[in-house]
Amino acid sequence: MTVNLLHDMRIATLVLLVLTLCPSAAQEWTSLFDGKSLNCWEGNTDSVWRVEDGIIVGGSMSGNPQNEFLSTTKTYKNFRLKLEYKLIGTEGFVNGGVQIRSRRIKEPAHEMIGYQADIGAGYSGFLYDESRRKKMLAKVDAELVKKIERTGDWNTYEIHAHGRTVTLSINGQRLSTWVETDKPLEQKGLIALQIHGDCKAVISFRNIMIDELPDTVAATSPNSQRKPNFVIIFTDDQGYGDLGCFGSTTIKTPHIDRMAQGGRKFTNFMVPQPLCTPSRASLLTASYPRRVGMHEWVLFPQSNKGLNPNRAHHRRLLEGSGLRHSVHRQVAPRSPP
Repeated sequence: MTVNLLHDMRIATLVLLVLTLCPSAAQEWTSLFDGKSLNCWEGNTDSVWRVEDGIIVGGSMSGNPQNEFLSTTKTYKNFRLKLEYKLIGTEGFVNGGVQIRSRRIKEPAHEMIGYQADIGAGYSGFLYDESRRKKMLAKVDAELVKKIERTGDWNTYEIHAHGRTVTLSINGQRLSTWVETDKPLEQKGLIALQIHGDCKAVISFRNIMIDELPDTVAATSPNSQRKPNFVIIFTDDQGYGDLGCFGSTTIKTPHIDRMAQGGRKFTNFMVPQPLCTPSRASLLTASYPRRVGMHEWVLFPQSNKGLNPNRAHHRRLLEGSGLRHSVHRQVAPRSPP
């Protein structure tokens, strides 16, 4: 809604986070592994992949000559994927990963192409583009990974893929987020487990669960009478990467991250002026600041003018839809009391 109202305002750009929270369907986790067999999985099950004590195991401490993937036979588009992994190795590039939205390639037949949530060799939490752009798309602070990952032990990987956004978390810590800008790239495909080549290592996976999401997370049934909630957080002087849901590894914003994960996150926003009063006047009225007399400078508590309440477009729009509204302001430290 907000994006449409300000769509034509292209004079200046201001970093903005807009969250749309809507009633979403309850999580429905489904296991991708029955704990006994590799039914519904495909790969080299003769010498690389096997089931041991209810765990999927891949690779060998004697050596792995090439990359090997164990993939699902079903494709997935939007989902939350949660699994536990353990990687143990002694020589070479001790590494593995989890492919998402990927596919097999013909030559070499053992390879796959697509996004990979990396594991090991200092790259856990990184998002790599396997056999395509062949580079790390989203990177992580190495020191942070060392603090949260339990080397040689079990760790929990969470992968959230919805639309063109992929977010990776390990042991409950959000590590990286990637927003795909190459529109022709397919955003659905196989899920696969990987053991890297050129190493003496074994990788194990267990408790592999998936929660498939609709194309619109906030989808409700046609007969539902519940109305969505709109939460707009409008800030000044905020960098694009200052929030966890946009990739920050130093500033902790867990509540906002949770809201973004369960709602809609916009990554591009434009306003007519990079100042607080004019930009907020435009947000509220869907007008250029000059049209509502808010273009000259900024307002302070002692200012003798303000925005005409009859021009508060959002208020009229929401009240007309039967929604209640509220505005909360956090005063900056430098503002007069």
